Amino acid sequence: MLCCAALAAVSGAAGADTNAAPVRPKSVFIDDVAFGRDPFFPNSTRRSHSTAPATAAPVSVANLALSLKGISGSKPPYALINNTTLSEGEEAEIRVGRETIKVRCTEIRDRSVFIEIVGTGRIHELKLRDGI
Repeated sequence: MLCCAALAAVSGAAGADTNAAPVRPKSVFIDDVAFGRDPFFPNSTRRSHSTAPATAAPVSVANLALSLKGISGSKPPYALINNTTLSEGEEAEIRVGRETIKVRCTEIRDRSVFIEIVGTGRIHELKLRDGI
């Protein structure tokens, strides 16, 4: 009987609210390239490369690798640019390599499409390849 009374006194002194959630410390993750390694690819060197901020280079169709893959014959016509379908006046984000650029289709002709890379204000013409 004395054991039970002592146990009740100890548990009562620990805290009145036994239904409260336990206090847990927050986890802190530090991604330091100079410390540690990738546990899944321990021989990888991808974390050791420094990532320099990208400079704003002039954007052109030649260095973006945009290609016109097809034009539909329907009304209104649709253009297929890098696996993205656009109609006249429509904007879309097109993935080019590791980047995504926003493009507006301004005009669709029989064998070419005029696009504007949003933010540059310049119009570029994409032509169908011969044989398509």
